[in-house]
Amino acid sequence: MPSPSEPSSPALPDVVRRRRGVPETLVRGRRVLLAADDELVSLEGSGARIWELTLAPIAVADMVVALAEEHGLDPDQVRTDVEGFVADLLRRGALEACGAAGAAGASGASAAG
Repeated sequence: MPSPSEPSSPALPDVVRRRRGVPETLVRGRRVLLAADDELVSLEGSGARIWELTLAPIAVADMVVALAEEHGLDPDQVRTDVEGFVADLLRRGALEACGAAGAAGASGASAAG
């Protein structure tokens, strides 16, 4: 149960992908998105990597594992940050939930990458 200072949020979908038509560009080496809420989202580091991973449907759990491996960390050390960032991009309309059918392809894609 979340503490009173933490808002409760709906559960994340298992599989997500970029929402089609999200305007994006590179500005001084940073990926910048125009989210559905008309706010600019500047991505660098792990945020930019998560955006790269969502080009095709991918399981959120696979993103956690991929980022943990890339940074030499245990998945539990990155899970909260990855899930929070994905939830924010979903809320802003930059990502969308996918059906479970995308999960098989997503798992294979991250295992091969």
